Amino acid sequence: MTANAIVRVEAPRGRRSAEEQRTRIAALSQHVYRDSLARFFPAPETPFRVCWPGHTAVSSFTHPTGDWLRRPVIHLHRTVDPASPEMRQHVVAELTHAFHFERLPKRKRAEITGRYGLELAISVARGVRQGDGVRSWSARAEQGPVTAFVEALDLFVSAYDSMRETSDRDGRTRAYLRDLAAGAPPGASVPARVAAAIFADSYPKFEDAVEAYVGSQAVTWTAFASTAPAHVIEKAAELHALRSYRRDL
Repeated sequence: MTANAIVRVEAPRGRRSAEEQRTRIAALSQHVYRDSLARFFPAPETPFRVCWPGHTAVSSFTHPTGDWLRRPVIHLHRTVDPASPEMRQHVVAELTHAFHFERLPKRKRAEITGRYGLELAISVARGVRQGDGVRSWSARAEQGPVTAFVEALDLFVSAYDSMRETSDRDGRTRAYLRDLAAGAPPGASVPARVAAAIFADSYPKFEDAVEAYVGSQAVTWTAFASTAPAHVIEKAAELHALRSYRRDL
């Protein structure tokens, strides 16, 4: 592990993981940070813990308060091959969450742990009842207010990473987010709408958008709106029908 390592990859208790595969995940995390996250976040003083294979075959996830220091812990999907392109998508998403959660006060991390987990569970249960299965979560569908806000940063960074080899990377990322939102119902409980409002339509520089998002210490659009400049709120309301509701706080 290098002095400036982003993650420390380990196997969960009771399981073994090949050293070569763990090394591959660690190297991939370094590449992802360099390519798509270093612009927005300084390297962590202490590497994030990454568990692979993770505890579930349903999805990867990042526990906001997963270790004894109540720091984020990343769990990567146990059935995804570390050498596959799909693993990069998982690493991008979960590293983004880890950097976001790391910037929040511990009480906010605890709040996300409860509300975010409950909303995702409700979303999964709804999908099962409707016959869509556990993979029914969609960025274009209505979610809980915490889920919509937390996933917005993931949507932005994932889009930004996917454009890493294109010209006009920022412009293409904005265009992608706007297209994603265009196919979604309006409202502050739709992740695609929140992502487009903040990262595509409200700030001239992505750095400013990320700092506003993370620096607000918000976990819902309503809480973010209470800290954002008026022009941001006005544009979000006009383009995406993102309005504030006291019940979302």
